Amino acid sequence: MYIKENLFKIISISLFIIFFSICCFVTYLIIRKEQNPIYKLDSYIYYLNNTYKKLDDNIDSVENIEKLLNEINTLKTSKKNINTMMTLEQMRTFDHLINSSELYIKQILNIKNNNNNINQNMASLKNYFDDIVSSLKSLPANSNLLNEIIDTISIVQNTYENNFYSEKINSISSINLNNFINQLNSIMYDFLPLIEDINPKLEKARNGQYDYKILLNTLDRDLETYKNLKLSLSKFPIPQNGLELYHQLEEILDIYYEYNLKLKYAVKNEDLSEQHELTEDSLNKVYDQINQIYSRILNNYNTLKHKIDSKLTISTSIYN
Repeated sequence: MYIKENLFKIISISLFIIFFSICCFVTYLIIRKEQNPIYKLDSYIYYLNNTYKKLDDNIDSVENIEKLLNEINTLKTSKKNINTMMTLEQMRTFDHLINSSELYIKQILNIKNNNNNINQNMASLKNYFDDIVSSLKSLPANSNLLNEIIDTISIVQNTYENNFYSEKINSISSINLNNFINQLNSIMYDFLPLIEDINPKLEKARNGQYDYKILLNTLDRDLETYKNLKLSLSKFPIPQNGLELYHQLEEILDIYYEYNLKLKYAVKNEDLSEQHELTEDSLNKVYDQINQIYSRILNNYNTLKHKIDSKLTISTSIYN
């Protein structure tokens, strides 16, 4: 009997120790997960995605839009609690994402309240949208969550663009197609210097024969040119059968925007006078991405240029 009682006590104590150990281990996992910077970031992305969904659910309500602005402000206030184990560049990207989201929703409100300058307002809305997507693609959050939030904000943007283009086309369907194509050709000509091959200058910079700062200043200047071209394109009246060409040129400009930002980031990390955030392997991977984007720009440019030249009365080749 005595042996049975002792055995029971031993078993009870052992079970208690095992149960206590399991509880401690589970608590440790939860705390560790909470402290994980990617988990923290995911929670903010999830919150932002819900905000976009609410915008899509009631996109015509000014009251709803104003309410969502308050949600963005709440997110801006709370983001100071995000785990700072993210790199400085990732934190800047996250800040830019929140600011772009705020500006995007404010621009929607502006479009609702102001029927003037609709072309410029839509161009600004598209720029904020591009900033949001570019920032999301650069953050180390859960890939499924990132894909979902990009899909959500894209639905909102597509709704506005479709309404905008439908009204624009219906009001100017009689415009001369040849005049429109000449306008596109002009944009193509002004855009061409922005996509020169930058590798020779990079090689010179690596060999101390060219200043990285000059290269970065050139990219900043090119970005301003891009913005002006994007604004000019947004003001073009579109004939009924010119929308496809319009969208193709718009896509080329959007791809260039991503190219310019990634290239500046890579050059800053390569510049010996700057504090590096990327290892050599990571930097090489960024340059691989940049080269792929550059190839897309050239391919799309050549394809569109061929279409435009074939439609012009007198074909002029400005890119070989």
